Parts: sequence; structure tokens; C-alpha cells
Amino acid sequence: MNIKVPGRIPLLLVFAVSAFVLSQAFGQNVSAAIIKPYSVAKVISTAGTEYRLMYSEPGSLSEHNHFLSVIANAGAVSIRPHPGDDLNGWGTSWYPQPFFPGVVLQGAKVSKPVAVEKGITVKVTGTVSSGTKKGIGSFSVVIVFAYDKSDKKVSGTGTCDIKLPKSPSVLGLGDLNIYKIATNYLHNVPLLGGGTGDTGDTSEVDVFNGTSLSAWDLIANPSFFPQDSTYILSVNAAGQYNNVDTAAQGYDPIAAAYKPSVDVTYAAKNLDSQMIFGAIYDTSEETEFWQDNVGITPLILHTSSAKNYDFGVVFQSKASF
Repeated sequence: MNIKVPGRIPLLLVFAVSAFVLSQAFGQNVSAAIIKPYSVAKVISTAGTEYRLMYSEPGSLSEHNHFLSVIANAGAVSIRPHPGDDLNGWGTSWYPQPFFPGVVLQGAKVSKPVAVEKGITVKVTGTVSSGTKKGIGSFSVVIVFAYDKSDKKVSGTGTCDIKLPKSPSVLGLGDLNIYKIATNYLHNVPLLGGGTGDTGDTSEVDVFNGTSLSAWDLIANPSFFPQDSTYILSVNAAGQYNNVDTAAQGYDPIAAAYKPSVDVTYAAKNLDSQMIFGAIYDTSEETEFWQDNVGITPLILHTSSAKNYDFGVVFQSKASF
């Protein structure tokens, strides 16, 4: 029997938690429309369609900070922040689209971002990836991104709404993955300057469940799915100075770079939207600098009897130096 629990969680709680959590050259086929101080450039290439979010200091006619990219490729949408000054400071990605286990992300699209005086609105919509060609249900994620040049920080606030034709308990497709954070952690690799150690695009992953803050030990627990549920879940993939010596690994050398943090908070708007933390570190790829060997996927359990899930969303990314 499906039991729906009535009630809603006040949005005030969403913003209270948010306050806690928040305490290159253009390629071909580029078009841009500028609204000072924000602008959006659209780049079409073999990698897909990329929207480059730009910021210019008021009064500046030449300096444009490319602080975030939204990339749509074959129905998968990734958000990649670049809050710092390091030209190679691109690292962790956030895929805001929901999906069921064992699928290739598909069915998502990006509306043309809209630049206004205080930020840029990004809207990602589509179906929930489920292994079928068209996916099922629908989702909508709307975020307004802003950039603080002096603090080297990208901030975003918005909403996520997921609607399924039937509850996960009836669909039988497994747990519903709300989004994915993809990043890279390297273990026991040669480092520039000598020696071996750990590096990569992230140094650690911290989790806040509304009452307590903890760190995921990905070396000790490479597959980590604690079953305690929460209405508020913040995940912070901390930035890292990535100084892997790829030449010592037998590859072409790449420069060391400061990688930014990615911090995502989801706060449920109703009592049906409880989440658990879920993450996997692929130890078979622990020395492969080109792989997203860390996947973080907060979940709604397959036993859920609800069909609709609504969240307030807070995003933050800061330079690691």
C-alpha cells in the first residue's frame, strides 16, 4: 500500500542550511549577447553545445571572466565551474539530471541561459534516464549563478523538481539518483617535484546531513552508501592542487593546476523527498588522471512510495588558492 505523508518543510530551513554551507579563448561558431556585467557565449563543437558564463567588472570593455560552463552532449548536461585565475583550473563536474542505476545519461537539454544584472539563469529540463530510449517522467532544474571576482567564488540558488509516472517502489528500477558529481582522486602517484602521494581534482569529500558534518574516507570505504536518510544533504568535493607527474607515468606532461571545490546542497521541500548519501571510488582507476574515478550520487531509495520530489538547491564553487 502506498502511503503519502502530508506536510511541507519550510523554505526558511532551506536558506538557514544554505547559510551554513555557504559560511579561454573562444572556439569556432561562437555567438554572444552581453548584458553588463554578465554575458553568455554559445560554443558549438564536436564536444557538444557549450554555454560559457562570463562576468566583466562594471565599466570594463575587455576583461571577461569565464567563470562557469554548461555543456550539453548527447542528452547529458554537465556544469563545470572555473572561479579562479588558473587557466587550467577546471576540475569537478556536476550533472544535475536525475537517473536510475546502470544507465547512460540522456534526455536532458539546456535552455539558452539568460543574463541579467545580478546573475545568469540556467534551466536544465528533460526526462529521467532509466535505460529506455526516451527515459521516463520529467525533471526541471533552474539555477541562478553569480560570480564574486574578489573572492573567486561562484554561487547559485534555485530549485529541482522531479516527477515520475509511478513511485520507485512500483517502477522496480532501483534507487533514484538525484544528481551526480564526477571528480578525480589519484592515489600513490608520482608528483611533480619528486616523490609519490595523493592528488587529483579533489582532496576530500565532506557531507552535511542537516545535523552533522563528516568526511567520506574514500580509501577505506570506496563504495559508501550509509542508509541514514535526511531532508537536507550537502556534498562538498574540496578543491585540490593537482600536481601529478604524468611524464613519470609515461604520458605527455601536463602542468600542475589549482582545481576548484564543488559544493551542492539539496533541501527537501516536502516530507516525501528524503535522501541518503551515495558515492563510489573506482580503485581500478586510482592512478588514471584523465578519469572521473569518483562518482557521488545522492539517492532516493527504491522503497519510496512518492512520485514527485521537490528541492531547494544551493551551489557554490571556490578556487583552491
